[in-house]
Amino acid sequence: MRLLNNKGQGLTEYITLLVLVSLVAVGATKSVGKLIREKIETARRHINSDINFDDVR
Repeated sequence: MRLLNNKGQGLTEYITLLVLVSLVAVGATKSVGKLIREKIETARRHINSDINFDDVR
């Protein structure tokens, strides 16, 4: 018996691809966010170590 309606298969493939792309996007966003947070923390530490509050007065 041959099915004449393939819309369900196409929709399932589309949803599967959409889920995979979404997972990759979330993973990439988390990785980039972590890298940016580390860079900002490093810059903050460098700035704080270069400031001498005794000279401000």
